[in-house]
Amino acid sequence: MAAKGAALPDLTRAEAYTLWITDRVRFSDTDQAGHINNVAYAAYAETGRLDLMDRFIRPLAGEGERFIAASVTVNYLRESHYPGEVQIGTGIARIGRTSLTVGQGIFKDDLCVATALGTIVFLTGSAPTELTEAMRDALTGLMVGRHQTQSVPASD
Repeated sequence: MAAKGAALPDLTRAEAYTLWITDRVRFSDTDQAGHINNVAYAAYAETGRLDLMDRFIRPLAGEGERFIAASVTVNYLRESHYPGEVQIGTGIARIGRTSLTVGQGIFKDDLCVATALGTIVFLTGSAPTELTEAMRDALTGLMVGRHQTQSVPASD
């Protein structure tokens, strides 16, 4: 587990991710200059983050417990355009005492076009609650860079 203040993994490397989901670039995702709009990148990150949360994180919560998104930051690395698809690589970048940081790379045409970090807080009721050892063990297996993959998977 990454210590508080420890360096984050390189989110721009496709081989750092094992969890992938594909999203379609819609014409409505573009701005007047024809670029994919910044709001669309936040939506792509949400697609990957919710996939991770629904499949792996939410099942860790018991009765009266929940995980919520507390913050999301998107970094735009290069221009990208309609049409096409984006592949979103998602994993855990850091595990804290009561929260975790989700790290993501958004790739189009095999290039990382954006990265995202999202803080997810574990709550009992409305109070932040310390992650259990079982949660930490499960989350550690989802760390960015923990496993190596060959490349961004081809879309169907």
